[in-house]
Amino acid sequence: MPSLIDLRGELFGRLTVLERTSDRSHGAQWICKCDCGAQTVVLSYNLRSGHTRSCGCFSRERSTDHGYYGTRTYEVWFRMKSRCDDKKSPQYPDYGGRGIAYDPRWTSFEAFLEDMGERPPGLSIDRMDNDGNYTKENCRWATQKEQSRNKRNNRRITFNGRTQCLTDWAKELGFKTSTLLARLEELRWPIEKALTTPVRYWSRPPMPAARRCPPLVS
Repeated sequence: MPSLIDLRGELFGRLTVLERTSDRSHGAQWICKCDCGAQTVVLSYNLRSGHTRSCGCFSRERSTDHGYYGTRTYEVWFRMKSRCDDKKSPQYPDYGGRGIAYDPRWTSFEAFLEDMGERPPGLSIDRMDNDGNYTKENCRWATQKEQSRNKRNNRRITFNGRTQCLTDWAKELGFKTSTLLARLEELRWPIEKALTTPVRYWSRPPMPAARRCPPLVS
């Protein structure tokens, strides 16, 4: 008999596998959590074959008349709502958990589509102000590279009339990004002090003569 494949933690469509059930009367079954927040029990075969990819919300949403269900644009909208609203979502702590919300209009997919348009190939939704909400004014379709430059540790800083991301300021001033980030986040320095205070490099004092290794004798 082949060994059971452990599916815990695997993602199948909208379903994340949590644990195996104790009921073996119909073969291996798994308790899964759907992106919509509901839980369901699914056979291994149905998960691995792609036959079951949601708790049933997929079929219910297909009955809508906007015609976008299952598209990339629809999935972006659905997952955006999930990470802002669902406390059980793995992404919730970085979004809803720190106060990130979405425009109440965007409770409706049709309103989201009207404001943002269809998702262009290869792009995903990005908040220009990483501490701001999902709104028409604060969102764009961006490449992965553009998004990586817009993370919280790469925030935009305005100084002396110029605005650029933290990484670019660090490069221009000859700092390590981690040094500049620590000054702003951990030490809570004002921007001017963080950008203008030279970095002090400490050198190790010379070792006492008595502790130095004797020269090699040839």
